[in-house]
Amino acid sequence: MSTNATDICSIKAGATIILEFHEELDRDSVGIDESHKGPCLVYMAPLSSNGVGNVWFKIFEKGYDSKTENWCIDTLDEANGKLRVTIPSDIEDGDYLLRGEIIALHAASDIGGAEIFPNCVQIRVSGGGTAKPSGVAIPGVYKEDDPGIFFDLEADFTTYTIPGPKIYEAKSTPNSILEDGNTTVADNDIGDDDDDDVDEEDDNDSGANINGISGVFQKLVSLLAMITLAFPY
Repeated sequence: MSTNATDICSIKAGATIILEFHEELDRDSVGIDESHKGPCLVYMAPLSSNGVGNVWFKIFEKGYDSKTENWCIDTLDEANGKLRVTIPSDIEDGDYLLRGEIIALHAASDIGGAEIFPNCVQIRVSGGGTAKPSGVAIPGVYKEDDPGIFFDLEADFTTYTIPGPKIYEAKSTPNSILEDGNTTVADNDIGDDDDDDVDEEDDNDSGANINGISGVFQKLVSLLAMITLAFPY
């Protein structure tokens, strides 16, 4: 089953939006349980593709910092679940799907044990350039035995390989965890547009349909990838 989403976030190319990751339907709740160590990743795809085929290009990733021994999820929790992501400045104007995800590795020492928490929102980009980044297919981008999917948190390690393709980089698009909880994103509005509906996957859909990893346990985080626009924190 699927439902149509009519909310669209309008944003300038090169501007920043905020994705929120929360366990509960409460924006003051923690981002993700502290036991769920792992990376954060964000992809985009043209809306016209409906997310099918080699259309998803990565615009953000953050994994493990060996100096602080912190994972992206640790830093995300310190920022009250808020992740700041910059839209590439040179991509073509138009409507896109924006997919935010985190990968929890607490059970990833077993094949199929990694837990991927994804969701998508729709954005409308203006003021960009002519770039049409090449992409990868989702499902299909990850394999069960990829180093960043099949990983033992209890082993001695100093590095971690983030799964998926390289980040698409425009002229200058810095991405970071939002450290100032009072920051808002300017000039972004959510509006209804019945002509630009997006299918949202029902929670009953199989994990393989979402991520293309047979046997990987899937869960949707409440309010995952919620666009935050001009709301007080």
